[in-house]
Amino acid sequence: MPFSDFTNPYQNPANIPQKYHQHINLLKLFKADGSYVRPAEDPVAMWALQILVEEYGVPLEA
Repeated sequence: MPFSDFTNPYQNPANIPQKYHQHINLLKLFKADGSYVRPAEDPVAMWALQILVEEYGVPLEA
């Protein structure tokens, strides 16, 4: 199944739910102004984390 049909909902850091944006383990992904440190990579990391947490029940602390 190709990923070309998928859209990452976290290209804009403002779309990230607060529970992820404020988590101590994820703070390194964001600059002080709320933008991503690595704009090409961090949205993908957030998307993967959201899938692991929401769909598979993996705790953020993992």
